Amino acid sequence: MRILIFILSVLVISPAVVAAPNSHKGGNRLKKEDGAVPKAIYFMNNEEAENSVIALKVGEDGMLSEGSCTLTGEKGATGIDGNNSMPAGPDALFSQSAVTVRGNWMVAVNPGSNTMTLFSIDTKDPTRLSMIGQPVDTMGDFSVTAAISRKNKIACVGNSGAQAGIACFSMHNRQGLKPLSDSPIVFPLNQTTPPVGPFNTVSHVFFNQDETMLFTTVKGDPMKNITGFLSMLPVQKNGIGTQDIRSSPPGTQVLFGSTIIPDSNNILATDAAFGAATISTNGTPAITHKTTIKNQSATCWAAVSPMT
Repeated sequence: MRILIFILSVLVISPAVVAAPNSHKGGNRLKKEDGAVPKAIYFMNNEEAENSVIALKVGEDGMLSEGSCTLTGEKGATGIDGNNSMPAGPDALFSQSAVTVRGNWMVAVNPGSNTMTLFSIDTKDPTRLSMIGQPVDTMGDFSVTAAISRKNKIACVGNSGAQAGIACFSMHNRQGLKPLSDSPIVFPLNQTTPPVGPFNTVSHVFFNQDETMLFTTVKGDPMKNITGFLSMLPVQKNGIGTQDIRSSPPGTQVLFGSTIIPDSNNILATDAAFGAATISTNGTPAITHKTTIKNQSATCWAAVSPMT
């Protein structure tokens, strides 16, 4: 197993997602002997006029080829760089997982419209996306990150603007997304819309391995003595909890993108202040290992390769 930590470089689009759709209704992927499963890489262009998801085919040799551009039906937007008060070009949303894929489901955020869009992915052509229902209001401002629980058929979104927090929706094959509650979980960040970042913004929403808990990382601002935190929201039989638990693991400052370490209750969370930390979620979240990356300036995203 290999864990990858990404250091922020010049990007004008959202971080990409590589996925292979399920091959049949049972939800299992094709076995190796059945032939290669078609794969694609997804990202969104975050255009303010018309946001779109870009899908490019990934060949067996890893090379990219022709794909598709599918409108989300809403608008993109860019946060404000706190260093110069200009649009934040390299990291426009200050987040991870603006586009998320699980099986044949995909969700994409639309920060300029405060909405989220649900898509289905064609099982034979993963660059063919179909919108399901209509984009939904995320009950907050400036949607930046999304998560999917296939087990519970739930999609959740993180908002990072003046009305910051998280909201969750049930996923339906025909109707699309339906809110699980009339009230979101609110984070009192005292932000604006668009937010000024990257400090003091919502970073990443994601489910744990057995999909019984929704995690959200929120960045602090050491220069203003603002403490970031990890939010934990339980998944219940009838949907999602109404109250999250927040903690600030000692030693963390600017929690950014994260990934679940397989077969454990640990999270690998990047921290723009020093590098990354392995955080145990057994009991009160705490750092079990700290990785300092020399000469880093903004370590932002994390991913696991289960094949390596």
